[in-house]
Amino acid sequence: MKFKNYKEYFEARGMLLNEAQVLIEAGKTEEANAKMKEVEELDNSWDEFATAQANLNALNQSGRQVTDITALGSGKNTESAASVSFDSTGENSEKRELLDTDAYRKAWLHAMKGQALTTEETGLIDSVGSLYNVEKASEHQLVIPTTVRKGIWTKAEELHPVINDLSTTFVKGDIVIIKDTSAASDADWIDEDDESKDADFSEGEIRLTGCEISKSVTISWKLKKMNDQDYESYLIDRLAEKVGNTIAKALFTGKGKPAQEDTFKAQARGVLTALKAEKGTPRIVNYEDMIGYSDLTAVMAKVKGVYKSTGAFYATGNTIWTQLANILDKNGRPIFMPDSISANIVGRIFGVPVKEEDGMEDGSLLLGNYGKGYAFNFNETMSIYREDHVKTRKTDYMAYGIADGDLIDTEAFCLLRKNG
Repeated sequence: MKFKNYKEYFEARGMLLNEAQVLIEAGKTEEANAKMKEVEELDNSWDEFATAQANLNALNQSGRQVTDITALGSGKNTESAASVSFDSTGENSEKRELLDTDAYRKAWLHAMKGQALTTEETGLIDSVGSLYNVEKASEHQLVIPTTVRKGIWTKAEELHPVINDLSTTFVKGDIVIIKDTSAASDADWIDEDDESKDADFSEGEIRLTGCEISKSVTISWKLKKMNDQDYESYLIDRLAEKVGNTIAKALFTGKGKPAQEDTFKAQARGVLTALKAEKGTPRIVNYEDMIGYSDLTAVMAKVKGVYKSTGAFYATGNTIWTQLANILDKNGRPIFMPDSISANIVGRIFGVPVKEEDGMEDGSLLLGNYGKGYAFNFNETMSIYREDHVKTRKTDYMAYGIADGDLIDTEAFCLLRKNG
């Protein structure tokens, strides 16, 4: 039998199972066995279809992906940068349709709890696994449903404003972002006798590859007795905290790709790491003892207006409340204006939002624009592994994904740090 999508297969399977049940109840065992044989053949046909589709998708998504820099950094909620979801804009509609279904979400939750799955739930989970080239449900790796992934990402954004500021992409495989590394060359005013000048352009590139993100949480078996809704919320909160902390820290101090002599694992390269590595550190301002008014004006002068208008200051809570909140102008007035209304903003300096970030280095202040000056891509959708421990009556849940990030433009950032 041929299928267009999982929905057609699932409906056909349900009809056959109902017919088999009716035959069993009528005492027609032989006919019921024949009908169940049809179900098995239907399942085999679906597995072949799903495998072929997955292989085709892999071929379509292989090779070098090249992204124009103009497709990034255009702010949140654009077609090229969906930032409030783990959903991949490159996934086909069938994948999104399966992950969007309430049936898959319920099956996933039951599997996460270690409950016995119905035949339909097992088939649904295995079918999603086939499309994403992951293991079967019996081997404990499960692709996260759309609603849960959105919940994790949204919660991570609440915990870390810098994640909310990202313009995240979801492209399979490696990405090469082409950027202009020459000095800016704007258009000229001319009259009809003038000859137009060619703009200077030097081509550089940022290559985003695959860096593994793996974070686990442990839940007691007693907690797994929660109802599905409470259990889902609890799991989302725990995983969001773990994954969010990892990503946020990498956005500031991630080490990037290791050299042959390095021992750290490949990770997204943080802004602070990149600014410190620049020759002469032109995007870094040093201060003595305590941050002063002139230090802040020096930082403001380093970042272009186009970046400041939608950028922000990032600092730890300790830096904000022991230093920034106590800085006075020449007239003795505080320059830090608290903001208790705006989401993810604790105050403003010179009109620029100040955001509290635990991932920042304490005692330092970063002014920058992550939406326009930084690229972050998920190369592989998030999945979860489950492992039960009988003796301790606990279950480990490990969230796993592949992502990478790096600076598009260092001029979008400036770091203020203590001298020495």
